[in-house]
Amino acid sequence: MHLRVVGAYRPNPKGEGDNTVYVQHQRYLLKQQDNRDSQLAFDQDLEKAIKRWSELGDHIVIAMDANDDLRNGPVKRLMARQGLREVILSKHRDKPTVATYNRNHDSKPIDGIFATRGVKVTAGGYYAFDEAIQSPHRALWVDIDLESVFGTKLAPTEKVAARRLKTTDPRVVKRYNKIHEKELLRLKLPHRLFRLESKVQAGEITQAQETEYEAVHQPAVQCKINAEQKCRHLNMGGG
Repeated sequence: MHLRVVGAYRPNPKGEGDNTVYVQHQRYLLKQQDNRDSQLAFDQDLEKAIKRWSELGDHIVIAMDANDDLRNGPVKRLMARQGLREVILSKHRDKPTVATYNRNHDSKPIDGIFATRGVKVTAGGYYAFDEAIQSPHRALWVDIDLESVFGTKLAPTEKVAARRLKTTDPRVVKRYNKIHEKELLRLKLPHRLFRLESKVQAGEITQAQETEYEAVHQPAVQCKINAEQKCRHLNMGGG
């Protein structure tokens, strides 16, 4: 039995500018001769992927910025069709909902964590804005009974200190993105990742592909760390 944990961002058509995720996805789809709307393509492809993972027998957890009202919107209905429920709202259905995005003022949760029925959630909730992460979104958390997923108790894991990068300063964000992109391209990691993605079929991955993924993932993480370190001087007030 496998536990598949997915992080996802659902494109928001209401964004402004030429570099929003929605616009970037639209450009990519058009290059693939795919005329679907970015958000529609996301919904359709995600539902297809969930169906495939379920057929493989996986337990599924999906953490998502849905850009949608998770109390009664299309994302909730999509997930319900595939047997997933939003676990924080389900856990606290007797309590009022809160906004998970700081520009929202009508208690609308647009961020959520969905799980299949076999995943037992013992606790979960939201942090206050900027309490756990510096973001316009709340940090979400859940405790999962791993015995319900794997059928046995696992050894406790050590907590890892989170890296901190000040994202409220546009100079820092711009510098980080520039350095990060330069490092990724220098190591040709995007090319290797796209090539690997094209070889993976129906959600199944071979041992050789798994080895290649790890060979790409580890230096990609190091690229992020290096970019953050090079931004600290600016973040601390240097030139």
